[in-house]
Amino acid sequence: MKKRLLLTSAVLGAAVLSGIFLATGASASTGGLKSRLAEKLGIEESRVKGVMDEIKSENQDKMQAKQEENLQEAVDDGVITSKQKDALIAKQKEHREKMEQLRDEMDGWYEEQGIDKDALREYRVGKGMGKGSGGGMHGMME
Repeated sequence: MKKRLLLTSAVLGAAVLSGIFLATGASASTGGLKSRLAEKLGIEESRVKGVMDEIKSENQDKMQAKQEENLQEAVDDGVITSKQKDALIAKQKEHREKMEQLRDEMDGWYEEQGIDKDALREYRVGKGMGKGSGGGMHGMME
């Protein structure tokens, strides 16, 4: 139990640090970050990935709950109907599923071509569709 708490704390701290790196425009791929964390902590990368995936899932659940709360407020204020709220939630879910399918398809294509996507991230390639640190102004400020 103590080891799990220590691991979770270390990964959470590293996740915060990675957010700082990304916010300042530093180049760090998620895959590379996981590898570096595992190496620094002396644990298997799969354990780091598991904890990071768990944190990501928890954050997504919180964001979804907040989104639904905000939409309910819009219903209560008469901006949209309950039926429209449900339709919007369903459409957003459909959109997320399509995006995940496209990410998986692209990942498969990279693999088929023998391209190391993580290695390309240093060159700001392959970060689209919800992965990586995003582009935006970061690439322009380096």
